[in-house]
Amino acid sequence: MTPSVPNWVISLIFVVEAIGWLTAYILIVKHGFKEKTYGMPIIALCGNIAWEFLYSAGVFPACSVSWAGCPPWLMRGGNAGAFVLDVLILYTILRYGRSKFSQPFIVKNFYAIVIFGLLTAVGLIYFVETEFFRVNPGVPEYGEYMPIGLFSGVYTGFGLGLEMGLLFIAMFFARKGLEGQSFYIALGMAVGNLMAYLLNVFTGTANNTVHVLFVSGAIVNWLYVVLVYQRAKTMGLNPWKQF
Repeated sequence: MTPSVPNWVISLIFVVEAIGWLTAYILIVKHGFKEKTYGMPIIALCGNIAWEFLYSAGVFPACSVSWAGCPPWLMRGGNAGAFVLDVLILYTILRYGRSKFSQPFIVKNFYAIVIFGLLTAVGLIYFVETEFFRVNPGVPEYGEYMPIGLFSGVYTGFGLGLEMGLLFIAMFFARKGLEGQSFYIALGMAVGNLMAYLLNVFTGTANNTVHVLFVSGAIVNWLYVVLVYQRAKTMGLNPWKQF
């Protein structure tokens, strides 16, 4: 942990990150049920639910090994809450998703395609976390190189963040209105990613790879915020009142 940053500040940053992401997820679930649609791109959901399952279930440590004062109950609780909400988002995809496609092959095999995506995501994230290594930032008992899973999914997490940002923009342009979307969903994701980045900077796990993933993801995230804001205004809606 960076000595100049008190542990309570880092914990507070995680709380704000969790509020941002959980708010986005709650609103995605709300709009999904209310509008009989799904508000998270299917590929993004597969990656998210796999990541949050692996980390909330304890397959990988909830805390980065480089954050000495990390409260595991808080980190795992946040991941578990996100996983539960992702299960509800998955339900909206299974309940309403097939009707959004017209291609016969996708319509016929929709559930099999979603299951294939989920299993692929779990496998990819698990093996990336266990088979890829990075230089130890100063935890002697783990040796010179460490599986990146010991860093609480820094690489896979920010990779998913960039992927999500791109897929949400694709979904935005594929839909004429704001079906399944809202300004606060976009804002929650952007703030959540920013706080996640600060968390990793202050705990010493951010390196050049993380910087590139975050900056690219942040540009895409905030572009999505602007796009949703502008479309809401065009539709005669007040984005700040669009929950």
